Amino acid sequence: MGEFEEIYEKLYQPLLRLSYGVLKNLDEAEEVLQDVFTKFYLNIDKVKPEAYNSWLYRVTLNESISHYRRSRKLSLVGEEPLSYLHDKSEESSESFPGEMQEIIRKLPLTHQAVLQLRFYDKYQVEEIAELLSLPSGTVKSRLHYALKYLKNEMEKGK
Repeated sequence: MGEFEEIYEKLYQPLLRLSYGVLKNLDEAEEVLQDVFTKFYLNIDKVKPEAYNSWLYRVTLNESISHYRRSRKLSLVGEEPLSYLHDKSEESSESFPGEMQEIIRKLPLTHQAVLQLRFYDKYQVEEIAELLSLPSGTVKSRLHYALKYLKNEMEKGK
């Protein structure tokens, strides 16, 4: 198996979860990943091997956000729960309850992505910072803002 195929096999599912977390539509997320991996294939010789992961995560996030902004003139219909993308062997506690998903959707897309990487994909702050090419302080700030917002919204609902 070649280098590209190994990276594809290793990162397809985590990148799909990231894109799906932004787009909330599996078909669109798969379409974005097709574009991302095409760009990666065409630019693999320009990307340092140690930067493959961060390059792919950053491009996936940027492409997903761009796609979201271009296509979100219509309301979201027929959404699938985020748990659809998780391994069936994982416990249901891994998925956020429906009410919390609705609150999360109100956050900026960059905050949603950081929440997903931290709590769904179990990355540490430093790993998220590296994957998204952001300072760790920015990741911490986005997590703090998102969690504070979630807490406030959940308390309102009580």
